[in-house]
Amino acid sequence: MSESKPSHPSENPGSRPSHEQLARLRQIAYSIPDKAFGAKLLRVYEAAVGTMDGLGEIGLGRYEDMAETGCPDLSLWEQVAPVIRNTVLDVNRLLTTIEKSFPAEASGGIADLIDEALEEASGGNPEQALLQRRREEACHHIRVVANGLINEIANLGERIRNPEVVSDRWNLLGDIQEFRGKFRSAVGDLIYMTALAFTSASRAELVPGWASEVRDAIASRRAVTDLARLMAVSRARFAEDAGGSIDEIVSGLAKNLDAFGRSPAYTILRAQDKRRIVEFRSLLPRFASAPKVERSAFADALAQFVRFTEGLSLINRRACLVEHDRLVFAACGVKLEQAEAARTGRSDRAAALLVEAQHLAQELYGRHPSLDAWLRKARKRDFGTLTRAALDFELELLRELLSSAMAF
Repeated sequence: MSESKPSHPSENPGSRPSHEQLARLRQIAYSIPDKAFGAKLLRVYEAAVGTMDGLGEIGLGRYEDMAETGCPDLSLWEQVAPVIRNTVLDVNRLLTTIEKSFPAEASGGIADLIDEALEEASGGNPEQALLQRRREEACHHIRVVANGLINEIANLGERIRNPEVVSDRWNLLGDIQEFRGKFRSAVGDLIYMTALAFTSASRAELVPGWASEVRDAIASRRAVTDLARLMAVSRARFAEDAGGSIDEIVSGLAKNLDAFGRSPAYTILRAQDKRRIVEFRSLLPRFASAPKVERSAFADALAQFVRFTEGLSLINRRACLVEHDRLVFAACGVKLEQAEAARTGRSDRAAALLVEAQHLAQELYGRHPSLDAWLRKARKRDFGTLTRAALDFELELLRELLSSAMAF
């Protein structure tokens, strides 16, 4: 393991399983009474799933190594150029299928058709009017996503022609990661929103890779939350020991960063976030056994890095986590209501339901510092031994913490 950066495991490129989602999408397309429309929609679904597979998370680890070791910029560009090319090809294949199946309407075309559908609904066959509205809703989402993809392809072209991007290795990797993520998100929205016009299902049931993305985001949030806490503890220890050696603190920082660098959470961080971690880790050998004059520089570097790790909490804004957290919050609320109702009867049942709510809430770890502190303690507690008064207190406390976390 290099002492200048956190080590990381090899990443496994390749597509994520999508057979179950594709089978469900086929069922939806086949169920549409308008068979011609269903056949066209199925072609788009099959192309979209293929695009999602092609845009799956790729292993950037070897490219990051090149960025860190100072190899010539051209060498890195030559390595990542096929990734960019394949990204564009994957998206363009989907756009071609969309254009063949659902050609762009002339200005006002969709609006006119919607008006006609509404007229049918008022005086024609209600079932046909409903089907027409659903078709138009699906077409609308397809065109919106297609136009967005076309714009993002153009933006990607502009970025890779920008010398400031190509000459900065980390910027180049960051752009690849960002655009592939945007494309995956857009195609996932196309699948979900069009299918929602004809059925009721969750994103995990319809969108390839969605469940994996949620699991990865939960694990990453947990890991970066613990990393920020460890960095803050190290900073506090340094502040308390104003005149002592910093060797032990530096050694602890290096150990924690290396452990984080080996975690799966590190592999899915944004490239620019990895850059900050790598750069700070590379500074640590300089401060080991350093004279006291270096303490001020170390204090500044550590303070900046602590602020950076705290800023990683922005992961909570990821769309997949926003949706996931809302569902978990609702499920926890149900358990807490059941526990409160059980208090009038068997207290052991109320305690069991509190434990179930606590287990569910663990997936919200990293959402809010106060909830995080309660969850860390809860992992080691035996709620079955609580008195009725203590149980009442914990139920109300968890309810308040969850409300604060979701409003944060």
